[in-house]
Amino acid sequence: MAEAAPGETDFLVVLTEQADLSGTARLTTKLEKGTYVFQKLTEVAKRSQSALLRSLGEQGITHRPFWITNMILVRGNMAVIQQMAQRADVARIYANPSVRFQEPMTDLNVSSEVVQAIEPNISWIRAPQVWALGFTGQGVVVGGHDTGYRWTHAALKGQYRGWNGAVADHNYNWHDSIHSGGGVCGSDSAQPCDDSGHGTHTMGTMVGTDGGENQIGVAPGAKWIGCRNMDQGNGTPATYSECLEWFIAPTDLAGNNPDPSKAPDVINNSWGCPTSEGCGPLTLQIPIENVRSAGIVVVVSAGNSGSGCSTVDEPPPIYEASFSVGASGRSNNVIASFSSRGPVTVDGSNRLKPNVTAPGVSIRSSVADSDTTYDGISGTSMAGPHVAGAVALLLSAHPEFRGDVDAIETLLEQTAVHLTSTQTCGGVPGSTIPNNTFGWGRIDALNAVHLGVTPTPTPTPATPTPTPATPTPTPTPPATPTPSATPGVTPTTLGNISTRLRVGTGDNALIGGFIVTGTQPKKVIVRAIGPSLSLAGKLANPTLELRNGSGALIRPNDDWRIGGQEAEIIASTIPPSNDLEAAIVETLPANGAGYTAIVRGLSDTTGIGLVEVYDLDQAVDSRLANISTRGFVQTGDDVLIAGTIVLGSTSQRVLVRAIGPSLSLDGKLANPFLELRDGNGALIRSNDDWRIGGQEAEIVDTGIPPGNDLESALVEILPASGAAYTAIVRGVNETTGIAVVEVYALN
Repeated sequence: MAEAAPGETDFLVVLTEQADLSGTARLTTKLEKGTYVFQKLTEVAKRSQSALLRSLGEQGITHRPFWITNMILVRGNMAVIQQMAQRADVARIYANPSVRFQEPMTDLNVSSEVVQAIEPNISWIRAPQVWALGFTGQGVVVGGHDTGYRWTHAALKGQYRGWNGAVADHNYNWHDSIHSGGGVCGSDSAQPCDDSGHGTHTMGTMVGTDGGENQIGVAPGAKWIGCRNMDQGNGTPATYSECLEWFIAPTDLAGNNPDPSKAPDVINNSWGCPTSEGCGPLTLQIPIENVRSAGIVVVVSAGNSGSGCSTVDEPPPIYEASFSVGASGRSNNVIASFSSRGPVTVDGSNRLKPNVTAPGVSIRSSVADSDTTYDGISGTSMAGPHVAGAVALLLSAHPEFRGDVDAIETLLEQTAVHLTSTQTCGGVPGSTIPNNTFGWGRIDALNAVHLGVTPTPTPTPATPTPTPATPTPTPTPPATPTPSATPGVTPTTLGNISTRLRVGTGDNALIGGFIVTGTQPKKVIVRAIGPSLSLAGKLANPTLELRNGSGALIRPNDDWRIGGQEAEIIASTIPPSNDLEAAIVETLPANGAGYTAIVRGLSDTTGIGLVEVYDLDQAVDSRLANISTRGFVQTGDDVLIAGTIVLGSTSQRVLVRAIGPSLSLDGKLANPFLELRDGNGALIRSNDDWRIGGQEAEIVDTGIPPGNDLESALVEILPASGAAYTAIVRGVNETTGIAVVEVYALN
């Protein structure tokens, strides 16, 4: 800050107290997350800034408070800086330099090309195939964070959220963080305006179409809102932060009445704040993280400093919370020479970047010269908008993913076209996936939509230990092969878990869970079966998610031959017998970690489905344990049927529970009835109310009796050597409702 000595300068005073937003992990909807984040951030800022704001006001020092980070923009000389630095409530002081963004390169050759209606870069990521399925981004809001936007452009006007076809209303749809200067737009523009042309081009790639020959956008059915963060291409940490703050809770044009319900689903950031020009590695980290906590996907261009390693070296693409995008060819998978590479070393993290790659060479899109002008530009600034548009397509097809940033990012990564290079960066060979050149690969919108499934919260049965859900066979042995055990002596354990149930929609999906005990990672195959079942009313096309104990998506699948794991699934020796069935092979950390498998019908179809978990490596010390399944118990064949196999040579003592009344859910099963049957379907033991039946003392001694006397439980010693067992849950007097069946290994 030595530049402040001769006179005054702007600087950011970051306070010691910052809001704890960890509570968002307990929230399921985007609106809940956004509202919580807004309330927490504003509460902490209002309370902790009061003394400092009073002092600044009394001294007549120009200032502006922020809540996106608990900080205050101050204008003053070195004496003021020193005064701020000496305060106990101040954690650090950052410069607020005016930073010129790295401009992309105009491609004159593209301008002279014949217009192709749907641009080749749009076709290359297979967006038109998604449109053909009926998903164009409808119901999704994209936020643009750039030099501004020519909102009247023919390719943008119809998608602007502030335009209803007759009248424009810019409240909650536009914000200008430029309060002086502003070029042709002036300052504090009351309507979207672009003083540089860059923003108009990026928005065109996200949503642009003129309804005719200029189909330039990935998600033409989405709506857009925007914030200008640069003055003729020059931004500051304060202008960037002001826009990020507005995206969490958009305001009216006067900056009042913030409303998190009007926040976008994804924002595109085709800009950087170079450390070489005074923007520190940590300057924008908290604002970016807080936007993401609000359930908003933060797409960021990786930068144009390639082709060397560790050239992703400036905020915000360096951050873990940023979904950073490299650039590849317009209609090929060749990495652009200018595309910045990872790993990130400027902050010492050695973080792999970019996350993914998208077309960024010679991209034709709308420009701000007139309402009908288009031009070709190259840069990672052009790649990022493809990803923001792909998020919109994914959410229009699977709206219940809204706000689940982890799941959205994982889907885009794992469904990308995996690409390799000869370049080794940070010790990571370019031949591995992911790598520091392409990340996980070039995005594929159709793959993402095809593999996307609606997320469901991890089941939380009222038990003292995690209760993952188990798949289980029908009262007779399941008609699925059991993989042979790895040679050698293995301990007695529960294995090869399956559950059969009528799969509904919403909370009535089939949810199976399990715990991996021991210390060594456990390799499993998880399968979702439907079409191959010999039953009437079977699920025609099951989709599958595997999630960890925090609910984060590990891997999704729709059709098992699609998604990059076909060879691994076949190598397991038990691939599904129908191509529409789903399967995942994964090696899972142990040490008591819980996992959940969720089965739904594609496009919310319903029917009887089976979820299965097979142990593929019995030589390690880890085991599948504490198995549970949650689902909607009906009557007849549509009851909850869960099964397991006891592996090893020694009998296994188990506790089996049927939980209903103690669940914190609407529509729970009021009085569950439990049966335990052997592999031939013969009844071993049954129970209605767990305190009745002669086993109350044994059940209490396990330490985990049911929490309600109407729930059922039984303790049994089961012979091993691969013997199969089935637990069946019904409602007393043919009642229905949501229930959980659990199997605990007590040995």
